[in-house]
Amino acid sequence: MSDYTHKLGRKVNDLLEKNYDAEKGFLKAAENAKHGGLNSNFTDKAKERTGLGDELKSELRNFGQEPDDGGSLLGAVHHSWKELRMTMKLCWRKL
Repeated sequence: MSDYTHKLGRKVNDLLEKNYDAEKGFLKAAENAKHGGLNSNFTDKAKERTGLGDELKSELRNFGQEPDDGGSLLGAVHHSWKELRMTMKLCWRKL
């Protein structure tokens, strides 16, 4: 495998991680949406990300590389922070 192919594969894997993060974010937003139209919109966006992820995985395999299977650490921290903020807001409302 050439150095260029390896570098390109790493970049595509980075993009795939960001795509996983976005998909999880849209699914969480759909779960928390109170309006049916918003729920549907976020669900559709998550499905788009799933399709994009499948395409990226296919391209990686064409390069002879294995795709990453999860999101990034930064994405996990971001989602955890949002959960913490939401919990804190709910607690403050009860006081």
